[in-house]
Amino acid sequence: MPRRDPPGSHRPLDTDAVRRALCDPWRLADQLHLSRHATRQRDGLVVCCPAHKDTTPSCSIRVCPDGSVRAHCFGCGFSADAIGLIAQVLGLPTSGSGFVTETLAVATELAGFGAAHPVSAAPALSPRASAPRREHTYPPEGEVATLWSAAVPLRDDARACAWCDQRGLDVDAIELMNLARAMPANALLPRWARFRGESWTITGHRIIMPVADAHGAMRSVRAIRVMDCDLPKRLPPAGHRASGLVLADAGARLVLARRLADLPSPVRIVVVEGEPDYLTWATRFSDADEDAPVVIGVVSGAWTPEIAARIPDDSRVAVWTHHDPAGDRYAADIAGTLGMRVQLWRAG
Repeated sequence: MPRRDPPGSHRPLDTDAVRRALCDPWRLADQLHLSRHATRQRDGLVVCCPAHKDTTPSCSIRVCPDGSVRAHCFGCGFSADAIGLIAQVLGLPTSGSGFVTETLAVATELAGFGAAHPVSAAPALSPRASAPRREHTYPPEGEVATLWSAAVPLRDDARACAWCDQRGLDVDAIELMNLARAMPANALLPRWARFRGESWTITGHRIIMPVADAHGAMRSVRAIRVMDCDLPKRLPPAGHRASGLVLADAGARLVLARRLADLPSPVRIVVVEGEPDYLTWATRFSDADEDAPVVIGVVSGAWTPEIAARIPDDSRVAVWTHHDPAGDRYAADIAGTLGMRVQLWRAG
């Protein structure tokens, strides 16, 4: 006899609806930070494979004849649909209860289903009978603050210093401006500071950087891998929302908080792509330099209309994103949300 759910029980989200919505291979690759150094192919792109240590793009992400997105690596044989690719990159479960509560929840957000548009488990069910979608939230603010407080200066971690030195970053300036910290190897981390069930200190993601919301408040962190392995270079908190948060230096947080009295008018803003470029720009000028621009760093999903709305009118905004498909899309999103009310130019 078929199993029936008890009255009032929650049904899983409709995975087919989520798969159908994840129909743009370039957008999905951008969201998963796979599109840098990608090459174009018919109906999609070829990226470095997330399933093995890959320095030359060998993993195809393309639209299939049925409209679905599928990934296949010609090097290691990894193959997955869009949701499986998300699980592989972020180290999320592919079966069991964790698939629904974590993997499918993340895929649902990446597919663009907002809280006001839940994915129902069965189209034939009435809205009253449909399962409510769990809202994807940021990590608890208290846990984020505790983690940040427990971290140590970068100088206290040799691998963190080596990572900075390899990129020509000024460790002392980063510490002075409080842009990043290192986690001690024996640090007790919250449950969300993990990848594939292992804590960030085990996976080598030892550097953490704060990210701010549209009002300039620290709401989460980004973790950076400093060890040589085939895991993702950067990670957001597992099982939590990462979109709508930007890397923001002290001046940028003042802009987002609309505390403009201590900033020159018009405000000069530089928007860059990725953590290394952000650290480079944020440490390029001294705190005492009155002409220094404020610096905002974006990754996939970071820039939103809410962020754009906090930028003052007549600001001078220079967009220094990479000149590749992902960087061009970031620049287009920024220009589209700021419109004509600022002085905007694409730099680089």
